[in-house]
Amino acid sequence: MVLNEKEEEVQGDEVGELLIRSATMMKGYWKQPELTQQSLYRRIVNGDIEEVYYRTGDLVRHNSRGELLFMGRKDRQIKVRGYRVELDEVANVLLAHEHIEEVAVFPIVNEGEEKHIEAAVILTESAFVSEEEILKHCSQALPKYAAPEKIIITQHIPRTSNGKINHLELQGTTTLKA
Repeated sequence: MVLNEKEEEVQGDEVGELLIRSATMMKGYWKQPELTQQSLYRRIVNGDIEEVYYRTGDLVRHNSRGELLFMGRKDRQIKVRGYRVELDEVANVLLAHEHIEEVAVFPIVNEGEEKHIEAAVILTESAFVSEEEILKHCSQALPKYAAPEKIIITQHIPRTSNGKINHLELQGTTTLKA
């Protein structure tokens, strides 16, 4: 099931959160009723049958063939100057640049407690692209509030022990090694 922010099933190609259910699905988090309540979606069907779904946090939409397309994560959404920005959408725009091989997009909070967006990028082998060129690419595809204010061109993006991008480390970083 795919639900929008109002917890209604999405229509057409609208983006929403993917919810799943199965016979072997967990019943909840051990001794964490609040987390269980946040993670599970319950609905009554046929008057008295309860269906329980797990909230994956994945944002998806249906394509014209009815297949689900992964659009990012719900928990990677931030507010910038009053606008909601999905950081994975910003990353997808950066990855569309022909000379960008890998990207990490992350929020930074300045001294005035305002959020802005920065990105670390790894260029394809032997490519040379300036920060200004990448910023121009972003400005053509994103609204001003969603475009990164700074691009860090680097050879290394920090990772967790699971191999995922370490966004928390990036948020605390002012300089990455090129």
